[in-house]
Amino acid sequence: MYHGHITKQGSSWLRWAALEAVYPAIKKDLVLRTLYSWLARKKGPNVAKIAVARRLLTIIYRMLTEKRDFIPDVLKQSAA
Repeated sequence: MYHGHITKQGSSWLRWAALEAVYPAIKKDLVLRTLYSWLARKKGPNVAKIAVARRLLTIIYRMLTEKRDFIPDVLKQSAA
């Protein structure tokens, strides 16, 4: 698993929007909440927020490129 910064090559507005979306996302998604709480304890809340924002951007990118809906991991496991 890669825990890196969000590069500054892209849109600053997109980075801002991703960081704003972190707290609503961790309230709704168990996997993102677990990632955030684990990293917040280990490395601090700011690093955790950046990591979750980066994960959100990856999810959004895959949704757009693969033209599919978001299905949380919890639902995938319960459906199998």
